[in-house]
Amino acid sequence: MTDTDSPEGYKESFGACYYAIKAPAEIASGTKILNLRLSFEEALKLNVALEACVQHLTRQSRSTPEKRRNGVKLLIHLDEKRRIRVQLGKVPPKQKAQAGT
Repeated sequence: MTDTDSPEGYKESFGACYYAIKAPAEIASGTKILNLRLSFEEALKLNVALEACVQHLTRQSRSTPEKRRNGVKLLIHLDEKRRIRVQLGKVPPKQKAQAGT
């Protein structure tokens, strides 16, 4: 699995939920906060999906820097689907601090 994989392709998903309200309704390039509201039932689904993904990660070896990059990917559909999916993902490698900065 790579970071450039299409979010629409079939991937192993740990679950999904639907949100009821997105604010702001239209997202501009300067938008700093996205407010999603979930019902209690949908929040439980998201919690279970995240927990399942994290439990999967805890069973994996973290012996190399590459393996330590494994993490959680949230796919948030901002269209009419109004869905949040939980999948395995990778975090970018840590950047080494440059001398003198």
